[in-house]
Amino acid sequence: MKKLISLLLILMMALSLCSFGTIASAEGAPAKDYGGATIRVSMWGDNTRKDLFEGLFEAFEKEYNCNVEVEVYAASEYATKVLTETAGGNGPDVVWLTERYYPMFADAGFLADMNALMTDEEYKFDDYSVSLANNYIKDGNLTAIPFTANPIALFYNATLFKNAGLETPLELYKKGEWTVSKMIECASALTDKATGTYGLSLVQTVDPTNWPTLLNFIWAEGAEMFNDDTTKCLINDEAGIAALQKYYDLMFTDKTCVVPGEMISFESGQLAMYPGNFSEGANYQNVDFEWDCITVPANDAGELTNIVGVALYGVLNTSKNTEAAVDVVKYITGEKMQQELSGIFVPTRESLKNSDEFLNKTEKMPTPDARKILYLDVFAANTRVYPATTNWNEVNEAGKQIFDKLYTGNAAPADIAAEFESTFNALLG
Repeated sequence: MKKLISLLLILMMALSLCSFGTIASAEGAPAKDYGGATIRVSMWGDNTRKDLFEGLFEAFEKEYNCNVEVEVYAASEYATKVLTETAGGNGPDVVWLTERYYPMFADAGFLADMNALMTDEEYKFDDYSVSLANNYIKDGNLTAIPFTANPIALFYNATLFKNAGLETPLELYKKGEWTVSKMIECASALTDKATGTYGLSLVQTVDPTNWPTLLNFIWAEGAEMFNDDTTKCLINDEAGIAALQKYYDLMFTDKTCVVPGEMISFESGQLAMYPGNFSEGANYQNVDFEWDCITVPANDAGELTNIVGVALYGVLNTSKNTEAAVDVVKYITGEKMQQELSGIFVPTRESLKNSDEFLNKTEKMPTPDARKILYLDVFAANTRVYPATTNWNEVNEAGKQIFDKLYTGNAAPADIAAEFESTFNALLG
């Protein structure tokens, strides 16, 4: 299925390339002559991605008399290799980052400002989601452009809800009653030990080790894992211990929540609700039950916070062609290009997220209502990006190991909170 989806995405991009040749001139960008300079753009992926993106830049190369060279790396080694090249004076001009790679480049002082884009009337910077863009304006300087962002979606089996005579999460959301307490109440009602059906998973079923997904639940319980700049662990307090205890009880006392590691998939029909990336919906188009997705629930006071994953473009201040590099970012994140790529990357421009073309996609599911909630309501409420540090790989691995101890059912949540504090603070310090 994943291979099929990848092929379909490649085909969509290939078919749309025919219109890219007119994008630069259609936007009315003043022609500039960069004298045949080569602008290097780095990203992770394979040669298929390299070929596709080089095709995207053909119109730009003609318009500005330059060459755009796309360099691809394996995702596992991307940040390390590009940072090493940059420190050695041979870095690219433009980098493709995630919210987790961003601190590595920003803290090293490698990101140039792109302030010209904020005042460029043609670029329409104010069309970007403020709750995202502000994360990358440091000391008044724009250091990266978030070109796509995905909140966590709460997938639900609508057939299970209807068979149990329960209102669906979407119906509860429209009534203003979609809260963590209501989600847990529904999970309890939908759990059926006789059929092996669980009401809830609080982590992604496709990647149960991705523990930062749990931050939505921790925040809704009034607790924090880290402080704002991810330099200190805060979970070992009354609210944090209570949140971990509630999670523990859902797994081992109430037994309504899947323990990570148990092989319970959403497509099996034996899981009522779970959080996942919105794009996972492509895997469920042919399941034999009705489903939809919604935002994660609000806290019991009705306050909604949802974590988002972000991809960004930045310009390195070691570039010898900074102006051209900024123009490359302007081109690939401009309104017309984001519109062309909206079938592959969720746009971060408000006008495009609110367009009928984006909201009324042709897949059977999710519904347009779900899209509107996830990409309009969520971003109008409160979004928070995944935590990130310059040594995130170490922090992430330590978090996996500590949560594994919780998942055995033999570790007290208070002890787990204390271990998070001591372990994370040693790494963060």
